Amino acid sequence: MPVAIDPFTISIEEKWDYITYWREYAERLGIVIDPLLSYLRFVRQERVVATSDGTLVTQGLYETSGEIICSSVAVDNVSMKIPGLGPTGRGWELFLDAKIPEQLETMQGRLKANAVLRANRKPSTVGRYTLVCDGVTMAALLDQTLGVATQLDRALGYEADAGGTSFLDDPLAMVGHFQVAAPSVTVTANRSVPTQLATVKWDDEGIDPTPFTLVKDGILVDFQTTREQAAWLAPYYTTLGRPVTSHGCAGAEDALAVTMQHMPNLALAPSAAAVRLEDLVADVQDGILVTDGSVLQVDFQARNGLLFGTMREIKAGRLGRMLDGGVVQFNTLDLWRRVLSVGGMSTVDGFGASQYDSLTQFKKEMYGLGKGEPPQVTSHSITAAAAIIAGQAVIDPSRKA
Repeated sequence: MPVAIDPFTISIEEKWDYITYWREYAERLGIVIDPLLSYLRFVRQERVVATSDGTLVTQGLYETSGEIICSSVAVDNVSMKIPGLGPTGRGWELFLDAKIPEQLETMQGRLKANAVLRANRKPSTVGRYTLVCDGVTMAALLDQTLGVATQLDRALGYEADAGGTSFLDDPLAMVGHFQVAAPSVTVTANRSVPTQLATVKWDDEGIDPTPFTLVKDGILVDFQTTREQAAWLAPYYTTLGRPVTSHGCAGAEDALAVTMQHMPNLALAPSAAAVRLEDLVADVQDGILVTDGSVLQVDFQARNGLLFGTMREIKAGRLGRMLDGGVVQFNTLDLWRRVLSVGGMSTVDGFGASQYDSLTQFKKEMYGLGKGEPPQVTSHSITAAAAIIAGQAVIDPSRKA
């Protein structure tokens, strides 16, 4: 995993000097950095793979992330984090390239604008709406729906007593034919994009992974595979004249875990047109903008789930007030088939799903999140363009009747 600056070559004293400077600079601007919720995290993992057919490879993997939570002495009860510090396969350069002092200079205005929005918020109204979802929200949906469902061992039921199954439950009959999404949707997978968390030179079976497409123009065209799993799709690959080879999705949480299929990096391809998020909003007469969304609950087959996020009303193509209490209740196939349009490259965003995240570990321990038994979790990145999705149900889970 190529990194510009190995974070473990930067001394604790130098890291502390940076932290002290950021804190003191923030104070001069009237900004308070929360010392209890803010952190910097660095992980380096050395991996050795030896196989019975003679492979012997060694590689080093890195993960760097952080959170700097800011509030203002002039604005009550509003806090925001500095963007761009989520889990990534980078080194110390993540914090240098983030230009934290420059971001602190704009934080006061952002906090005040956020406070104004929150002061004018209103309860959401239950109903069906056209959604405009930003890149982060689409990445969250991709990760927990199509990303989970296209794992071939889940689709064939081999994870039924562990991580779960998939609504794509007849792979050989579905692959190459089944419409899983609207024609504007293309989903790719890789383990080679620099700075992304699942990026490796070799997977845990010694395979040099190559990028592949899972969904093309809305049609399911492949699954995530390991060496063993590729043979399960041999009739399909042979029909297309493709080699029966692994996509390089073999992995393990650590050296004590069994090697199995894990999630690669995923991407929802943007439109070729230069469509901005503002353009998507302008195309909606009556709907909701969802930003920074997350899928916190999805069923055993990745078929149904709940989407949470920051919501603002859209009226006649213009953004309105912030909405409180709304949650999107979705069916995966209904949601992806109702994608009306996808944004351009400027709308692409995403996040890193880290195995070292405290929330991930909590879910793993409490709910068995992950794959296998005992459950294991690995890291990967997800990127996506923004999109318009028609006719989605917004509920208020706090209502009793």
